[in-house]
Amino acid sequence: MNVPRYRPKDEAESVKRTSELSDEVLFKLPPPCKECPICFLPIITSITSTYQACCGKFLCNGCIYASGKVAGYDVTKCPCPFCRQPVPQDNEVLKLLRKRVKAKDVNAMHTLACQYYYGGSGATRDVDKALGIFLSATKLGSIESHFALGNIYRQGQIVTKDMPKAIKHYEIAAMGGSDNARHSLGSIECQAGNFHRAMRHYMISASAGHDPSLMSIRKGFECGFVTKDDYAKTLRAHKDA
Repeated sequence: MNVPRYRPKDEAESVKRTSELSDEVLFKLPPPCKECPICFLPIITSITSTYQACCGKFLCNGCIYASGKVAGYDVTKCPCPFCRQPVPQDNEVLKLLRKRVKAKDVNAMHTLACQYYYGGSGATRDVDKALGIFLSATKLGSIESHFALGNIYRQGQIVTKDMPKAIKHYEIAAMGGSDNARHSLGSIECQAGNFHRAMRHYMISASAGHDPSLMSIRKGFECGFVTKDDYAKTLRAHKDA
């Protein structure tokens, strides 16, 4: 039997093809973002929505604000816009979150991890417990927890800074539809001098309505890293998002 001889060129071509296949997956358009169950408008980022511990739904802040008009703009005095249950107080929020965590609600797991990480809703700050819950949530597919872990490993404040781990979490979150994670990948590529790869990330997140990414695309266009056609296409997509 003739055994093919090893050639460095073949290995280099294999590595290149593997990288190309990886990029095809990484830069593929992400799935549509989730919608508010009340107004059905897309929820662009987690910053524009709030998790309701009473019913386990993410509601856009616009619907929550609109419902607050009934109580004189005090949203703590009006019921949940979706399930119409009274808004739970801090101690009740933790109990509801823990109950939903036992039911494997990944959104509740991420929210509970955030409470321990920042010390919110009456929870005592416990970053070790927060990290454990974030990791458990990622195993169940939480995109938000992947993004949170990406930030934690990138900043290196409570754990040893680990950029490969940060990038891996960012990539999983970005492929799952996190515009913030996609923007972070663009920033990392810019810092590494890979401006064209950075613009590819920015164009995807800007097309989904991410404002900081659109600003980065504008700077990239001014510096010659983005073509006029791509810039115009991104502007139209951002407007329609």
